Amino acid sequence: MKKHPHMKTKITHLALLLLLTVSSAIAQQPPVDMQKRAEELKNLKWGMFICWSFSTFSEKEWTPGITDISLFRATRVDTVQWARTAKEANMGYILFLTKHHDGFCLWDTKTTDRKVTKAPLGRDVLAELKKSCDKYGIKLALYFSEGDWTWPGAKDGAVGGSGQDAAKERQQLTELLSNYGPIEYMWVDHAAGTGGLSHAEFIAHCKALPPGCFIGFNHGDQTGVRIRLGEMGKPGPLTDNSGAGYNQGVPSKDYLLAEFT
Repeated sequence: MKKHPHMKTKITHLALLLLLTVSSAIAQQPPVDMQKRAEELKNLKWGMFICWSFSTFSEKEWTPGITDISLFRATRVDTVQWARTAKEANMGYILFLTKHHDGFCLWDTKTTDRKVTKAPLGRDVLAELKKSCDKYGIKLALYFSEGDWTWPGAKDGAVGGSGQDAAKERQQLTELLSNYGPIEYMWVDHAAGTGGLSHAEFIAHCKALPPGCFIGFNHGDQTGVRIRLGEMGKPGPLTDNSGAGYNQGVPSKDYLLAEFT
């Protein structure tokens, strides 16, 4: 079939119109009552933290120096069993590791081939987990390392050794919050430094996506952060920052609730 000379231009205009329509619809959404959302999260009570990545097979907390992703050698996964166990234990949510500092992604990202769908398992674990959580009425939260040792300028294995790729970081956040939501909160690990976005930029980007997701950092700048993450922390009132773990020295008046591990 012979193409009309203006067909490409018309298609481009249509795509732009659709993008503007979607953007307008998001912009017109009523603001989310985050105080109400905080109460909803509090009512979830407690949850299951699933860390499944290179470190599962290296038997180390951090696993630098990996060039062959077949180190993640799992060949089976049963996310239904995970969600069912959470339900039987009266847990309200599952917190799932999506990417550690080593850059290995547990979802089918378009940003890199360093992902679970290219490993021997060959399955989008996050997509399967989301479906299983929905089946059992379990909410989903996501762990995400903002630093990435595979990005330009990174020091592999180093504390604060993050590379810088703000565009890739934004795309990964967009994928996670848009394709696997709703997400209750993001547990963001600052141990390897930022991936190119300041914490303010990170929060602003996430707010522009499907709303209502809390964003917390285990340490670093807490300006505008509404959920206090207490890695190595303990329960306690928001007026007492002694339970905030690595965040003890950076209290914030913006906190609405706390999570601790």
